[in-house]
Amino acid sequence: MASEYFRAIRRHLYFGVAVLTAGSVGATIGFVRDRELLMLAGIVTAFYGWGLIVQNSRRNANKLNMLVDAIANNDFSLKFSGRHLSFDERTINSALNRMADILRHEKINTAQREQFYSLILNCVKTGIVAIDERGYVVQTNDEALKTLNMNVFTHLRQLNRIDPQLETTLANIEPGERKHISLMNGTRETHLIVRTSKTVLQGKNVKIYAMDDIHTEMNEKEIDAWIKLTRVLTHEIMNSIAPITSLSDTLLKSAGDELPQRAREGISVIRNTSEGLMTFVESFRKFSALPTPKPVLIDVRQMLAETSELAGCHGDTPISIRVNPADLIVYADPNLIRQVIGNIIKNAIEAIAESGVGDRIAINAYADGDNVIIEIANNGPVIPEACAEQIFVPFFTTKDKGNGIGLSVSRQIMRLSGGNIALRRVPTAKFPTVFVLTFN
Repeated sequence: MASEYFRAIRRHLYFGVAVLTAGSVGATIGFVRDRELLMLAGIVTAFYGWGLIVQNSRRNANKLNMLVDAIANNDFSLKFSGRHLSFDERTINSALNRMADILRHEKINTAQREQFYSLILNCVKTGIVAIDERGYVVQTNDEALKTLNMNVFTHLRQLNRIDPQLETTLANIEPGERKHISLMNGTRETHLIVRTSKTVLQGKNVKIYAMDDIHTEMNEKEIDAWIKLTRVLTHEIMNSIAPITSLSDTLLKSAGDELPQRAREGISVIRNTSEGLMTFVESFRKFSALPTPKPVLIDVRQMLAETSELAGCHGDTPISIRVNPADLIVYADPNLIRQVIGNIIKNAIEAIAESGVGDRIAINAYADGDNVIIEIANNGPVIPEACAEQIFVPFFTTKDKGNGIGLSVSRQIMRLSGGNIALRRVPTAKFPTVFVLTFN
């Protein structure tokens, strides 16, 4: 194709040069022999030859410019006609049309490859972000946007909306380094492991960040560890306490009135304490022996109304419910989810009653993309930061008569339901304490 194009141009050039040369020779002979007519004819022929050279050069240059401009503007409809032209002109136009077709096909293939690579990138469960030396985002995938809770990510400065230190932290990560970053991602805390590497793209230095969300993995490992520990402890404690309770009963019954009063009272204390411990340990089994969820489609508004009415028996704190859209549904086990929501409402009512701070509980349920979010907020006392860090830890409680398994069981239920539960503290807000239930 290229050889035909340049051969046709050379033939045009050779013809023009030949005409120019012939005219020059004729003009020279006419001048030497003093033949004005021959000299004039030679000059006219030479100018004609020069005109052919210039005209053909300009015409071909204009065609090339038109083709380049069209390709630059993604316009591949440009075609050069071959009608009523000389053989060389048709050859040049045909070569240009073939060049345009090849470039068009190559551009289509490049676009298809880019789309293919983009689809592969979006299938990866690791967030990928490529950022150039000026902070502009060159490439990202859906997982990165989801991890950062962003719809559009075009510049590193946008990270300041999530965390003022996040931009600086990412910019300072060196290639090959791994860094653990914690941030508040919308309604939940996110823990990221970030790795980076460097490359050069189109003459620009580009940093590629790989972000892995390890929050869920950390929660699952923590819960599994607590479950294993609880099973071991309950087994060992029950094996040790059961004989004490049984022996105490036997001694009290067999000794009858012969047992001194003080000894009887002491053995009774041992028996009662043992029974109390057995009841206490039995409650721990609930943490490690939850039933397998049986999910169905649940009308969120109806479930919240029923659960709030039942939980409201623990006090007279008013509860407001807002659901958007009104027909919002969630796929989960209704009995287990009622247990989670009821426990949170009960805790809020008790905290408000005991402290005398606050007078309202507000429940807000809504759809967030493919997720369903239920926020249970109260304007009671702010949970101290030290307590907030351990609030989901099994057996941790601030209540005198609490056993500390309510919220840890709630977290396990949400985990088994394919979701999660998080505490959002905003001390200066109208509702400073918000428990956020996310159903994926």
